[in-house]
Amino acid sequence: MIPGSLHFLAGQDRIVYEKVDVRPRSDGPAFYQSMVATLGLEPGATEQVLVRGREPTATPDGQWIVFASESSAGYRLRRMRVDGTSRVAIRPGASEERMPSVSPDGEFVAFVQLVNGRRRLAVRRFDGTQERMLLKEGWSEFPVW
Repeated sequence: MIPGSLHFLAGQDRIVYEKVDVRPRSDGPAFYQSMVATLGLEPGATEQVLVRGREPTATPDGQWIVFASESSAGYRLRRMRVDGTSRVAIRPGASEERMPSVSPDGEFVAFVQLVNGRRRLAVRRFDGTQERMLLKEGWSEFPVW
């Protein structure tokens, strides 16, 4: 297991993170599988693997996890409850979406969108409405509020 960045779930003694399993292959390079997982902070806590996905982050109230989910059309933003239920797309976009970051008030999700081979900074409401591109030039990665 190779963990990605950690995020605390507010009001809970749990963290959410990207768990990466390395799967060796006899016929080529290793395969890496990313999953969204949670873990309690108490000694002996059991890891809970929730779903395949990348770059999870938590809402400020600790009730939702936002992550990038692989689809046949590339990665798309999804959200789910911290127990892995109620999974839903945050309005499927027209291009690949990665690296979500939830605003401090929980109303918006900033993310990186792949447009014409470039990573652009975009934002949309948590409910999937009112998307807009914030930076149309340059290269963006890992937005934070």
